[in-house]
Amino acid sequence: MAVTTKLDEIVNLAIDGITKRGRGFVLDLANEVDEQGRHLKVEIVERLAPADEWEKPADLRRHTVHDAESFVAFVNRYANPDKALVFIDADAAVLIIDETVDRGDRERVIWPMTFSDDYREWKGIMGKSLTHKDLLQHLIAHEHNLASRSMELVQAMRTMKATTTVKHDSDLQEDSTSIGMMIESKGGEEIKKFPKAITVTFPVLDADVLEQVNHVTATVRLDITLPTEPKQPPMFTLICSQWRQLGMKRLADERACLAEQLKGYCVLFGTPNHEPRLIGRKPPATNQFAR
Repeated sequence: MAVTTKLDEIVNLAIDGITKRGRGFVLDLANEVDEQGRHLKVEIVERLAPADEWEKPADLRRHTVHDAESFVAFVNRYANPDKALVFIDADAAVLIIDETVDRGDRERVIWPMTFSDDYREWKGIMGKSLTHKDLLQHLIAHEHNLASRSMELVQAMRTMKATTTVKHDSDLQEDSTSIGMMIESKGGEEIKKFPKAITVTFPVLDADVLEQVNHVTATVRLDITLPTEPKQPPMFTLICSQWRQLGMKRLADERACLAEQLKGYCVLFGTPNHEPRLIGRKPPATNQFAR
């Protein structure tokens, strides 16, 4: 027969008390006598900590979508017209899912209206003086943007050698459709002609790359700067006075289309800006008479 000690009894009672005393744990036992002479058993119970059911809050939504359809789909699924705000800026649309919250951060979804590679690369050379080699490389890389008749410029640049000598004391030869310069060759002097203007068709936005309906067409003029010293190369410049306006119009059309699809929502043309409140601080005093 097993021998139990006082310590065993205390431990057994403590284990039994876990279930009988609301998940408490008996720390000590004592005997007391009340005023009527009755013996009482007094238990000192330590309650167990409740089960840890805490989970971290869900992460804030900071989604980025890549086209208008995805942006509109998110707004229609998760936004409430009475609480949401949509800001449309020059190059982005931002959804504030709930502008009415007064605790925590406001969640956002953004659609950056990024410009296409074609638009940015053409814009990057507009108005800049280019060598024959640089202009030819750009034209070859962007043949897909050129109208069929504009390919004449590519052909003219291909048939002109980079080492071609241009008469620096000659004048440009212009007519209604072409511009030419006098060059020296083995056979003597001749006029090398180039189209005076080319037609370029391109997508302004990344979202337009796979579509054809929103592509923009621009007329780009070619300007040639003749050398002022012997053996200097001629410089070529592409000019389009409406390039910036074409980009801005495409963005404006996209903003208007987006606003039309979000009827019922508060759509604002601007940029959201939330600044942290200075809790417990007074704003700095200002002297209304200071100048």
